Amino acid sequence: MKSVKLGLSSLILAGLCTGLWANEVSFKNKSNQELIELAGKVAPNEVPDYQMELFKRMKGMGAEQKKEFHDQLKKAADKNTENMTMEEFEKRREAIRAAIKARIAKMTRAEYKNSGLSVKSCNCHARCNCDVAGPCTCGKHGHKHDRKHKPGHEHHEHENKHES
Repeated sequence: MKSVKLGLSSLILAGLCTGLWANEVSFKNKSNQELIELAGKVAPNEVPDYQMELFKRMKGMGAEQKKEFHDQLKKAADKNTENMTMEEFEKRREAIRAAIKARIAKMTRAEYKNSGLSVKSCNCHARCNCDVAGPCTCGKHGHKHDRKHKPGHEHHEHENKHES
């Protein structure tokens, strides 16, 4: 009887350990399409790993390919979160920010610099889903800046946004 209990408890313990390791998601082995389909679905505590993988992949892409990939991520994130109430969406965003902040706190400065993680969003108020779908690359937010341009440098799309 003792050996049966010992065997049963060993099986339960092995199952728990396997379950814990199985819950750890590796985004490295997923295709770009699989990552796109996961946008907006990833559990908040796994978002730091997800965003770091997106950052690594986008670093290796050309500008046009990066923009297309980000657009696909945004579209998928919009689709996957469209039925959430704003309360649910805001709770998710806060949980994601907390997970990213906790992850950053455990990194060295060098790791942080190469991670692509940031607790700051681009202040798009969920228009580009930078906090859900990875780093913002849309460039449409008209960020103001006080920096003087070099002579001959022209403003393009955001020319009138500096005038107040």
